[in-house]
Amino acid sequence: IIIDSETKAGVYEYLYTICEKLNPGNCDSAVVTIVVEKSLIEANNDSETINGKVGGVTSTVLDNDNLNGVILVPSDVKLTYVSSIADGKITMQSDGTIIIDSETKAGTYYYYYTICEILNPDNCDSGTAIIIVEPSIIEVVKDTLGNYHGKDGGVTTSVLQNDKLNGVVIDPSDIALSYVPSIEGGKIMMQPDGTIIIDSETKAGTYEYSYTI
Repeated sequence: IIIDSETKAGVYEYLYTICEKLNPGNCDSAVVTIVVEKSLIEANNDSETINGKVGGVTSTVLDNDNLNGVILVPSDVKLTYVSSIADGKITMQSDGTIIIDSETKAGTYYYYYTICEILNPDNCDSGTAIIIVEPSIIEVVKDTLGNYHGKDGGVTTSVLQNDKLNGVVIDPSDIALSYVPSIEGGKIMMQPDGTIIIDSETKAGTYEYSYTI
């Protein structure tokens, strides 16, 4: 008995009869029971890391899923998933890739999906794509802002001009700048844009101003 490929799973009965050639009326019948099994379907978990500031696209979750012990052909399965998670910032596509929008908060996100065999729609397995969204690398570079005449005072350049977010000079709108309002009895004052005002009549000296971004 030949069972073709792409035969649906099930229990099939094949009736046959044998008759003696010498006595053609001398016959008996029997039934062959053929059990056609479903393919083993495996949705294996995935994990990928993306920088949340710039976003990105993952590889497809189907890349490591198996049908009959080998990497499946996407056309052999139906992929089911919720359209998006994380308030729409993380979205799965019909090919199993996942788009992480830029400006996605850092965290570990879990995207659940199910694959079902097209041939046997009730033959399914579920998997999880683990998406690790990393924060940007933030670098504060120490500044030496030059010399100012204490009699006249002055205004420095911004302390943010050489600080970096994801390896590039920061956009001030992307960060929160924290600092004490002033030092040296109010004679030296940082501004919200990172510049520092040195009042006139400030005593000579070397001053250090701490800040956090």
